[in-house]
Amino acid sequence: MRSLFMLMYEKRFKTIEYDILTYATSRNDILSCEGCIELVSPIHLSFPKEFVLKENRIFCKLRIEGCSGRLKVVEIKRILRSCSGYAVLKKLIPSVFDINFIRKVNFQRYLYSYRNLIMRSSIRVLGRKVVDKINLWNRIKWHYGQNEGPEDDIEGISSDILMSDYWEK
Repeated sequence: MRSLFMLMYEKRFKTIEYDILTYATSRNDILSCEGCIELVSPIHLSFPKEFVLKENRIFCKLRIEGCSGRLKVVEIKRILRSCSGYAVLKKLIPSVFDINFIRKVNFQRYLYSYRNLIMRSSIRVLGRKVVDKINLWNRIKWHYGQNEGPEDDIEGISSDILMSDYWEK
């Protein structure tokens, strides 16, 4: 159970264009969101499709872990109308709003979800000898701790499923 009195650090970002307070569990600039980022102040922001804004909470569609701190609250005191709220937050807290990183993690999750299908399709199309020779299972970066080879069962896999896009060249 987490302590109710967890130490929080306040950091203020104030310029002519915006005035924003953040509260986090770390003093570092490298922060991630735990489930969501909570906005204290109601404000309308447009986000890319990787994010959802519900009421005052910004949810990332993928929970990213491994950063040194957790961003809890963002209090937006002021953002000029000429500024994009999303662009301002991305500039202040880049690790939370790094779209390229989120897309990469989503792609790795997709690969992991379909790893057996990819391998079975590869075995069906190329044959087990070739797949073993090129060491395909270890060449694809699964990233989710799965290190075993696929099952030999290739029934029900259509020969038109080609996964060559996912093979390293």
